[in-house]
Amino acid sequence: ENVIFVKMDEYTVRSQAIDEEYCTLTPVPDTDYTDEYYSWGVKDMGLDVLSDYVNENFSDEEIVVAVIDTGALVHSENKDRYITPVNAITGGAVVPELHGSHVTGTVLDGADCDNIKVWNIDVFNGTDGASFLGLYNALIMCVEADVDVINMSLGGPCQGTMEFMLQEVFDKDITVVVAAGNETADTASGISCPGDIEQCIVVGAYDYKHRICHFSNYGDTVDVCAPGEEIWSYSHEGDGMLAQIQGTSMASPHVAALVGLIKAIHPEATTQTIEKNIKDYCRTFRNPKAYATGRYGAGAPDAPVFCEDYSK
Repeated sequence: ENVIFVKMDEYTVRSQAIDEEYCTLTPVPDTDYTDEYYSWGVKDMGLDVLSDYVNENFSDEEIVVAVIDTGALVHSENKDRYITPVNAITGGAVVPELHGSHVTGTVLDGADCDNIKVWNIDVFNGTDGASFLGLYNALIMCVEADVDVINMSLGGPCQGTMEFMLQEVFDKDITVVVAAGNETADTASGISCPGDIEQCIVVGAYDYKHRICHFSNYGDTVDVCAPGEEIWSYSHEGDGMLAQIQGTSMASPHVAALVGLIKAIHPEATTQTIEKNIKDYCRTFRNPKAYATGRYGAGAPDAPVFCEDYSK
């Protein structure tokens, strides 16, 4: 009588990054990667401005952003901002991979504050796919640790199951930021769950010219869009090494970083309030017809507006 449902533990969840050969890239001009920010998206969204504001005024509130992903390599540049990574499959050491290292690095890049920590939870353990059980283990870890934000740059055909697994997270009012997916499909199709879940902040991807990336999923559940093409961040190949990849996976951690910064300013803010205010203060780009298709969501979050009290 305590069994809610029984389901095969399938390894169908994938990370949401894609190879350049499948993209029509818009080259980022004259980018100097010796600058303090690796992703062009940090300045494009104004995360650098908001990070400075948090550092100056709200540096005492520790915020934890959990990155449920492949394993991440800890880079010495930010070694004090990593909570010891954990493997949700074995309970032991993580298996560092490119995707998790890159996504975790973007959160660190976008929320450039010593009091904002990242906690990488490896649900892939070196395999191509993550299982439902591994994801559930990771989510329960987040609930028990009372993290502030969860980023999931992953997805797969797991409607119903994922929603059930996330319920305890939603009940704890932990903000969940997820990638919309890269199939150029309507999220309502369920092809890339949790991108179809209303309670998550679902993020599509745009390029340097503020055009929605052709691979980015769309639909009613897409809330906002963020930089997702030609994004530089940490690699797994060695300490201090960088890699450039693209996908809605790369867009999602920009928004997770923003949520972490807002949480530092307003630790009492609910997920509903945070999502509403992010969407209310988005920048809208050209091609208004695209908004009707749900390709941009509400637009691109404008981080500097949160430098002052945003409660409305």
